[in-house]
Amino acid sequence: MPGYLEGYAGRLAPAAARLAAVSLECRPALDIIREYGRHARILIYADPPYLGSVRGLTKGRQRGNEYACEMRRDAEHEALAHKLHAAAAAVVLSGYHSPLYERLYDGWHCHEIPTQPATVARPGHVSRCCGPTGCSRRADAVR
Repeated sequence: MPGYLEGYAGRLAPAAARLAAVSLECRPALDIIREYGRHARILIYADPPYLGSVRGLTKGRQRGNEYACEMRRDAEHEALAHKLHAAAAAVVLSGYHSPLYERLYDGWHCHEIPTQPATVARPGHVSRCCGPTGCSRRADAVR
């Protein structure tokens, strides 16, 4: 086995052990929250499509078709926020700073991470309370 692969091989078993109880779902978020959100020992990591207002430009045109299931309307993000607030589970939410998210997640613990993803044409943009961030009602959910 090439030497560089030995490092990977040594990390596979610990990674598999950590992920043994993880469920990765590809279903509508509201269905998943309804099913898992009632359990206090669960952590929901929600990474919804970014708001159009925080997406960058590609070739001078606003982006907007990067996701199989888009959430283009504020009402869709409001419905998600309503379900996340009602969940008994710990919640970590990714997204970028926006007035809408400031209102929807007011009072949540936020952790900001400076980012420059390929889809955001704003160098030095800070992802926050809805970025590759931890926005959570429970400070212990984000470390």
